[in-house]
Amino acid sequence: MTHTRVFTVLSVAPLLACGAGGQDAAASESDVVAAMITAPADGAEFTGPVTIRLGTRNLTIRPAGTDEPNSGHHHLFINSDIVPEGEVILTGPGIVHLGAGQSEYVIDETGTYTVIAVLGDHLHARIPGATTDTVQFTVQ
Repeated sequence: MTHTRVFTVLSVAPLLACGAGGQDAAASESDVVAAMITAPADGAEFTGPVTIRLGTRNLTIRPAGTDEPNSGHHHLFINSDIVPEGEVILTGPGIVHLGAGQSEYVIDETGTYTVIAVLGDHLHARIPGATTDTVQFTVQ
């Protein structure tokens, strides 16, 4: 009985062309700390209260004042400009601190809103390098 062996030769040229740099770039993007607005959808219109739901990537939500590695809490800038990275997020009009570790916030007043989710550290400073997320919607 005769057996035939089939060998598949894979070209390694495409793998070598990518090099480790291609893999590092993809890995570093997935390592970025990010604030995310999971609801509502951008451009949505509502006739009643709107619940803003928040999430994160590569960060654990903890109450303000909790000094743990890779942790922080949410802040919302509503129709307001955000502070630069590393600066303390002060209390003021259009700034919501979710310092108890909340991941939801309700808006029930009519109007057009631009909401930016920003992550703060245990001392309310905007976390350097963390990405923000923005959504616009209308409550009628």
